[in-house]
Amino acid sequence: MLNSHNQSIRSKKSFNRDGPHVHKIDISKIISSRKMWPGQCESAESKKLDGDNRIYILKDFLNPSERIQYIQESYRHEKSPSVDGGCHNKLEFTRNGKPYTFSPQSHKTLHFKKHIQDISKKILETIKTKESFGLNLMDSATEYEYGVDISNGGSLLSTQDTEGDWNHVAFYALGQTRYLRITKKNARGFINIPLKDNSLVICSGNNFHTNYFHQIDDVTEEIALGTSLLLKTRFRKPLLSGTKTI
Repeated sequence: MLNSHNQSIRSKKSFNRDGPHVHKIDISKIISSRKMWPGQCESAESKKLDGDNRIYILKDFLNPSERIQYIQESYRHEKSPSVDGGCHNKLEFTRNGKPYTFSPQSHKTLHFKKHIQDISKKILETIKTKESFGLNLMDSATEYEYGVDISNGGSLLSTQDTEGDWNHVAFYALGQTRYLRITKKNARGFINIPLKDNSLVICSGNNFHTNYFHQIDDVTEEIALGTSLLLKTRFRKPLLSGTKTI
């Protein structure tokens, strides 16, 4: 049970409480991206890539009360250490609460909780204003925790979301900035996208996730570590007529 006064959530010094509300995640420990070479860039603005592939970047996605509510609900559910695909703590969410059939690793999986449903609906509304693929089924989600208890703040190794017919994969970030690296298949360059507090990044396109890899870099040793939360949601076409979207 969370005490409503002067309590750090799960003993994290970077989380503070103000009365019954989470006041903030500490974002003072700003980090910079690694040195980049020709063919590599950093972007904080939406970008059009090849074909219909696009990256949408939105700032201040949730209002203050929505942000507080999301943090509170997220930390009601313990995330398990994971080394499959990187160094982080994570919790999976699926429509039936069962692990993905394609996952080679056993992991804790829950059915969609209200805070996942609420933010996913808001993300879906945003996607609908930008794209018209008809992919309105929120298929699965993963919450990642990076922070002071993890070596170099934690990471996600280079990966692709190709196990499902997902045309939209969205990343919602809270806390200390981490960098989402997007790399085109068989190419040397990459795009670094700062996942700043309360920002949303949507990777969208008919073949985005077969043509591009993504990863989360760890934090270099000279940077003071802060806590970061990341929600990754995946959207696809409904499998059957009449299937509920969320």
